[in-house]
Amino acid sequence: MHFCRIYNDTGIAVYNNGVYSFDASDNWWGSNSDPSRYTSGNVISSPWLVLGVMASPSTINPTQTSTISANLTDNSARNTLFGTYVPDNIPVSFSSTGGTVNPSKGSTQNGVSKTTFTPSSTGTASVTASVDGQSMTAPVTVISGGLPEFPSPVIPAILIIGLLGTVLFIRRIREY
Repeated sequence: MHFCRIYNDTGIAVYNNGVYSFDASDNWWGSNSDPSRYTSGNVISSPWLVLGVMASPSTINPTQTSTISANLTDNSARNTLFGTYVPDNIPVSFSSTGGTVNPSKGSTQNGVSKTTFTPSSTGTASVTASVDGQSMTAPVTVISGGLPEFPSPVIPAILIIGLLGTVLFIRRIREY
């Protein structure tokens, strides 16, 4: 039994009193915590699926957006699983600080749900995804637009007007 959604567990969810092991690994148990407390007998529940959240890109300026992906495609052994996924339409909710997310609610397709983060200010923002009571957060760094600030010594731009009115602009950013 793999890639199942087993959640809202209050007791034993998988029981096996047989001689042979029952493999219940790579399932979503509604939490990133070890699900062995929800099994009894000869049951293998490790590794289990974990909720992950990623921002792409993770550094933006105030006029850009970041795509936030919540996924149930990685397991507790830090392996990304391809080709087989948890059931579609698992509800995901998104929230943020330092900006807005749209949509704020979604559902998984092939183990992934996405939203778009739009910043409201510079600094470090955070976007949180929640599935079945488990929440994970991804940081988004919002930098001010324009050229980066450089410490002294900075040599100002030099404008050279050449023959036939050609303009050559030389800018030396930093002298080492």
